[in-house]
Amino acid sequence: MPTDHPRRLDVLEDLGSSYSVLFQITGALHYLEKASQLSQEVVDHTLQNHPERVPRLLDAGIDHMDIYSNIGDATHLELALEEFSKALDAAKDNHPRLHTCNSSLAIAFRYRFFKDGNMLDLDAAIRHFEQAINLVTLDHHKRVRWIQDVGACYVERFRKTQDIADFSRAIERAEESLETAKDDLLARSRGYSILGSSYGLKAEQTGAMQDLELSIQMSHRALVITPPDSPNRARYLHILGACHGTKYGRLGIPKDLDICIERYREALDNTPHDSSDRGLRLCSLGGAYLDRYQRFKSWEDLHDAIEGLEEAIQTTITPSDHPDRARRIHSLGIACQERYLGTGKTTDFVIAVHHLKDVLKLTPADDCNRPARFDTLGSIHHAHYKICGETADLIKARDYYQEALQITPRDHSDEKHRLGGLATCYHDLFLSAGSFTDIDLAIDKYRKALELTPRDSPMGWFRLHNLGMAYRDRYRKNKNAEDLEAAIQHYQAGLDHPTAFAADRLKSGQDLLIIYADTNSWASGYEIAWKTLSFVPLITPHALRNSDKQALLVSIVGLSSIAASVALMANKSVFDTISLLELGRGIIIGSLHEMQTDVLELRQGHSKLAEEYIELQEKLHGPSALTTFDERYKAGQQYEKLLREIRDLPGFSEFLLFPAQDDIKAAAASGPIVVINVSAYRCDALLIEQHQLRALPLPDLCLEDIKDHATKLTSLSTDTLEWLWDTVTRPVLEALGLDQSPGDSWPRIWWIPTGPLTSFPLHAAGNYDDDILETVLDRVVSSYSSSLKEIINSQRRNKTRDVPIGPKKVVLVGIEETPGQSRLEFASQEVEQIAKLCKFSQFHISMPKNQREDVLAQVNGCDIFHFAGHGMSNLSNPLKSSLLLSDGSLTVSRLLETDLRIQRPFLAYLSACGTGQVKQRRLEDEGIHLISACQVAGFQHAIGSLWEVNDESCVHIAKSTYEWIIKHNLSNDSVSEGLHHACRKLRNEWMSKNSLDAKRSRKPGVKLGDIDPPYSIQDVLPSINRPRDARDILYCGHSPLLWVPYVHYGV
Repeated sequence: MPTDHPRRLDVLEDLGSSYSVLFQITGALHYLEKASQLSQEVVDHTLQNHPERVPRLLDAGIDHMDIYSNIGDATHLELALEEFSKALDAAKDNHPRLHTCNSSLAIAFRYRFFKDGNMLDLDAAIRHFEQAINLVTLDHHKRVRWIQDVGACYVERFRKTQDIADFSRAIERAEESLETAKDDLLARSRGYSILGSSYGLKAEQTGAMQDLELSIQMSHRALVITPPDSPNRARYLHILGACHGTKYGRLGIPKDLDICIERYREALDNTPHDSSDRGLRLCSLGGAYLDRYQRFKSWEDLHDAIEGLEEAIQTTITPSDHPDRARRIHSLGIACQERYLGTGKTTDFVIAVHHLKDVLKLTPADDCNRPARFDTLGSIHHAHYKICGETADLIKARDYYQEALQITPRDHSDEKHRLGGLATCYHDLFLSAGSFTDIDLAIDKYRKALELTPRDSPMGWFRLHNLGMAYRDRYRKNKNAEDLEAAIQHYQAGLDHPTAFAADRLKSGQDLLIIYADTNSWASGYEIAWKTLSFVPLITPHALRNSDKQALLVSIVGLSSIAASVALMANKSVFDTISLLELGRGIIIGSLHEMQTDVLELRQGHSKLAEEYIELQEKLHGPSALTTFDERYKAGQQYEKLLREIRDLPGFSEFLLFPAQDDIKAAAASGPIVVINVSAYRCDALLIEQHQLRALPLPDLCLEDIKDHATKLTSLSTDTLEWLWDTVTRPVLEALGLDQSPGDSWPRIWWIPTGPLTSFPLHAAGNYDDDILETVLDRVVSSYSSSLKEIINSQRRNKTRDVPIGPKKVVLVGIEETPGQSRLEFASQEVEQIAKLCKFSQFHISMPKNQREDVLAQVNGCDIFHFAGHGMSNLSNPLKSSLLLSDGSLTVSRLLETDLRIQRPFLAYLSACGTGQVKQRRLEDEGIHLISACQVAGFQHAIGSLWEVNDESCVHIAKSTYEWIIKHNLSNDSVSEGLHHACRKLRNEWMSKNSLDAKRSRKPGVKLGDIDPPYSIQDVLPSINRPRDARDILYCGHSPLLWVPYVHYGV
């Protein structure tokens, strides 16, 4: 068609429309680009006064907007704005498309605002939407849409400026749209959504509960009336999740956080990977995971939070010029800070600071979020000071907090956070330099922060607890009774705070208990002890992995022992004292032992509940336990609900709870149980006998002496054994009437030491002077347990265990050569000796490959598992203590996953170093080691060692022990008796050899074992002359007490 044809532009216009339709049908971008080229050509050749110029300019602008929406090329957004502006300029006051010119410009300006964050664009969008609305009649088909568009713009401006006028306009416009669109569900859902967003933002600013409830109510209405396949559904899910997240932050109710995460996840699942909203959805979900981590301390949640936030800030999702980039990096910086608090690694600190400083650079000086950015930088530097002690970090933190407070508007909801952060710095400056000016400033700002904090906010606990600490610390300096009373009042309020996290309330109670103990307020302390320890199970829910529980429990080490001492000082019963003590010890092991709970009685009357109990235990703790925290969290909630249901049944009110007093006494039917409680306030032996419970004070035992002797255990001398005898075991045995050597029938005793005493060989205590031989070994057969509850549960399980018929299966593993370790020349000899004994008794013997899965496969279904090789105690993480195999290690955590409950094998004999050792002192009350792991897995008895053992002596001990066990037909008593007699035999050989030498060499008054130079292993076993013979990396080569480390666990 000739270029001057009068209908050429009409034809080009129609052709462009056809290409637009093809694009809508096929999605092929080249059709849209062709349509844009044609519409632009039409505009370029349309005269200024042509009647079709305005609609043609609008069409060209719309094509550019479509291209921008599909490929994100900002050039087309600018071209669209240019065309829409020309159209508005060309339209006269009475032009029929004037409203469309304004609405099109408004949409384009709003797009550019979301791209660049320029508030002038948002203002322009609002202005043009309002003009478009005013130009149309009330029944115009697009009026409702524009009303909602301008309402959404007011919401965004309110988010940025926090001007309450914008909130009011947003509410007004949203309600107007709902009134107008009574029959349009799509419009109504959008109107409700705008209301939900508006009230939610206002609630974030003011914390008003009315606004919070309205935000949830409106957002829920929007979601309910939205079809499942609606493209708006993801946005409404996200808004509802945000509302519940705000409510959780306000009240701390876990259910709101659960809903928040669930809605965020649904929203993300319904968001296409190429959607511009994906970054927002990732950031929100990451923030919610971070909130849950801060509550439950599941490392998995923190990992998921950081992973999601890192994805959100990728430039493909959030470009470098994206207006929301700073907020998303800020969230990532906070998550990295939490990781630093968990690991203490400098690299995590550096990463967090890097992100947070980047955020500050990206935040304009007039941005309402700038105070929060300074506040977070103060927080990370304060955390670094707490970990590393660098005063420069504390000064930086104070300065950042001060800047954040100065630029935070008065009466803003975040003012209390700024005050609280600054107060912590002045508090630490006082602790560092001792200036009363600093502590006075800290208390003043803590008080102001508390005044601004709603009483039902979880943050109220922080204000109360920090004030309690500040008054306590000032009291320690000035001894002012008013400060002490203020500290007590604020700690008490923190302990009683209804919406605070369980871990936080426990901390307040812990500090308050110590204040009462230090001031001899025993009755008050006793009440606080019970309330405080009741929170221990709540901070370690079943959903948490053992490693996460372990990280939490280090903060309460020794708490239960202090509580028990306070109970005794308050003249409470021994039963109450033991109940308190057991409530705060062995949490991880105790929860795992619940797997072995016999549900036979429950199954008889309530089979469905019994099966559900077993199924949930498997999901939480079994070999095929659920892997994600989300799954475990839901299973944990179901488990807690099930326990409540079972305990409501007649006869099951005490299901899995602490045993009754009569049950405790009955547990001592085979011999007394002795719990040794140690604390800085007093030390006692809690004696459990069939007919009574009583407390025996141990006045000569003190915590400092225990810690001093603990440093000498690796080079143990008879001095320590004599000290144990004088301070602990002799008074106990005499009180129990076990003051003479028995005849043929040996009495039994069970030791349950606490605190640092758990590392000591109570069974070997004694006076080893050859003239006066008084020892535990010569009076009783000793066994150990990590808790009283475990003894009782083991007794119950043994009563219901079916004795297997047929030959016993024995799994023998002996490893001389272990990669990276010294050679053990006697390990194979030990296994051969045991094999001979077992073959003579017609036991079935299995010797698997020295590989983890082969060993575990053979252990499943065995009666006895014997391991002779290297063991390793992990200094920082007891769950990683292990038996070393040729392909790696068999760790405590892996053993804990092994389920041998059905067959309940008889004995696990771990002839390796440190299998009963906990080197991490902050977890000594948990009793997590290889021996206890075997018991949790299902073994009735376990033999191991408290520390390093000698290679050749292991052969003698094992051979003698098995001879006794086999001779007595694998009875329950035979294990402890066999080990006892084996140790006595080796001890007697040592006594015989050293007695003559001691008489020849020692001076009057010098006792056996004090000879200079000391006897070594080589003096006792001449064939051993190289350090490589110790079954560990460490070697105890200069101690002759080779019989001491071996211990028995079981009943």
